[in-house]
Amino acid sequence: MHIYMHSLCNRPDFYMMKVNCINYLLGYSIFVIIGRINSAEGQISRINQLSLNITRVKRQTTVCDGFKCNSGECIPKNQVCNGMRNCKDADDEGGCEGTSVFKCGSGEFINEQSNCDGTVDCRDGSDETDSCKDNVICPGYVFTCAYGACIDKYKVCNRNQDCRDNSDEANCTKVISNSFKCKSGEIIDEDLHCNGHEDCSDGSDETNACKKDKLCPGYVFTCSYGACIDSFKRCDGNRDCKDGSDEIGCDEIHTTSTRLPPSSVSTITTTKSTLSSIGKNCLLPENPEHGKWISIALQKELPSLTWVDTSSLFRVKCDAGYQPSNPFLICDISGWVPVTPPKCEKLCPPIKSNYAMHLECKNKNGTRISCSQATSGSTLEYSCEAFYHSADKYDKRRVCIDGKWNWPLPECIPDCGRERVPGAPLIVHGNDTQKGSYPWATIIFIKEGNTMKFICGGSMISTRFILTAAHCVTTEDGNLFDSNLFEVAVGKYFSNYSITETSAQLLKIQKCIVHKEYRGDKRGYQADIALMKTTKNILLTLFVQPVCITNLCEVSVHGEGLVTGWGATQPRGRPADSLKVATYPIKDRSECLNELPKNFTDYYLTADKICAGYYEKDISVCKGDSGGGLVFSNTNDSDRYYITGIVSLGHRLKFGCNTNQAALFTNVKYYYDWISCILIYQMDSDLYDARCDYSYPCVPFL
Repeated sequence: MHIYMHSLCNRPDFYMMKVNCINYLLGYSIFVIIGRINSAEGQISRINQLSLNITRVKRQTTVCDGFKCNSGECIPKNQVCNGMRNCKDADDEGGCEGTSVFKCGSGEFINEQSNCDGTVDCRDGSDETDSCKDNVICPGYVFTCAYGACIDKYKVCNRNQDCRDNSDEANCTKVISNSFKCKSGEIIDEDLHCNGHEDCSDGSDETNACKKDKLCPGYVFTCSYGACIDSFKRCDGNRDCKDGSDEIGCDEIHTTSTRLPPSSVSTITTTKSTLSSIGKNCLLPENPEHGKWISIALQKELPSLTWVDTSSLFRVKCDAGYQPSNPFLICDISGWVPVTPPKCEKLCPPIKSNYAMHLECKNKNGTRISCSQATSGSTLEYSCEAFYHSADKYDKRRVCIDGKWNWPLPECIPDCGRERVPGAPLIVHGNDTQKGSYPWATIIFIKEGNTMKFICGGSMISTRFILTAAHCVTTEDGNLFDSNLFEVAVGKYFSNYSITETSAQLLKIQKCIVHKEYRGDKRGYQADIALMKTTKNILLTLFVQPVCITNLCEVSVHGEGLVTGWGATQPRGRPADSLKVATYPIKDRSECLNELPKNFTDYYLTADKICAGYYEKDISVCKGDSGGGLVFSNTNDSDRYYITGIVSLGHRLKFGCNTNQAALFTNVKYYYDWISCILIYQMDSDLYDARCDYSYPCVPFL
């Protein structure tokens, strides 16, 4: 299946045109002209040359829209890696190891990646039929055509037919006219586009493009980058434009005014008729709590209990953390409009959508607002994106009450521990797995010369951290290797680094963290545990998801666990070509002491080790399985898999792995406090927190 590349090819934007004349209370005629802009971005063509190195060719006068052979021929892309030589020198079949082919109903072969991708590649169209519903599962970050094919989300409603059945262009009228499409693929209301607040998780709704996308009416303030905000927010002490341009130059705004002398109620009553006769019709109310009145004409604060002219317009300036219930107060011939003066209402803590969660907020009148502008009576509803679920069991709806949400702020966390596809036939005499079966399985490579060599396994436990064995990332003396030497792959099925897999993500390592007690063989591989922090977030897909570890101390372990890995399948063999799995029962400590050689257990069976496996069953972990996870299904959590152990070491014989003995695993519960500490303090920081050194094991350990 494809991991679809996102681009900005062929995305025209359309904007509506309206001309309105608004007669305002001040008597001004404001013409609001929002021009129709028809902008079509220049097409960008990317042509992938499928050889050992992928190159991008710039479009020229004459260009090959398929695959260009070394001999100069141009062949369709669907003929690349289809098992047939279509170029004279057969370079269309080079570097295709591990690539599957699809046989069309008409007999020809195409690359499996071209099956169910929205484009007909078989002469008879058999690669784009309703059978796609059964043959592929589209990840949440792509669009699923009505018949089951997968295409990029940005192609939806782009006025091009990208699904064979054109289902990507169905029901697009509302999307095009009333919505804005973020570069991340999210859809937000057009009203939230260029409003000063970032509502797209990538911030693409608030950029310099606003200068051409929006024309702000005269009665609002235009941010430096083109966004439109209410004029009363200018110089109110709050940053309402994304770039803060609404708070620039505020010291230069100063004018003069006079206040009428304070007077008693009786004096005011007497004075009102006099003042009304000269046009002074309204007495400015007391300042709202947490706010004050700003004259629009004078651009300054006026004291309360000041008589003002008919048609005077005031804005409400609220303190930081507050927002006016109504932005304006207007003096009309009949008195103040509105009759009840506006209040400053306390804002609830702001929150916005991100890659894991979509939010929608509405004020007490039911109008859609930014979730950073919620006051009492506002509601928040959220939904988790694909491969994420809610971190709590509260209602999916929150209500803002007196500056506080009625429940904790929502959080969507990655799905974990799901066995996606049952394993069939690791590990010596283990079973093969199906691709995507154990989406947390991670393969670790190290650079040797100009090649990347497979050395260990690991387990993905979050979108930034891989859990593995310390001896995988250190020398024999326990000294760390340079992190730049490592790469890890998630979603990968084959152990060969050079085999390209669309489901796989290759990531570089920012930092390796080893427990302070680890000293390698000098201490019997005690504290054989390490965390690898990736340089960027791992994208969750159907093939890439973490194993569960949260609240591990509360999880009880029963029955048989699973171990996955790419280790040798024979005692003296080479690493397995593809991911293997084997079941492993945990053994009682006394049972292990009886079965394993005494000199081995005396030195290596430390307090932080689990003994698991079989006795004389010819099944065991072997070279290459180190660092892999021992996981158990938790019946109290929908049978999700929780990581319990890390492959550490096994008893060896002269000729290789001892397949008739159990192996030793680092007990993850023993170090759960240490792991949790690092995940909390080092998710956004590279500085090691010394508090993590003072962690304690769970009791009981299992």
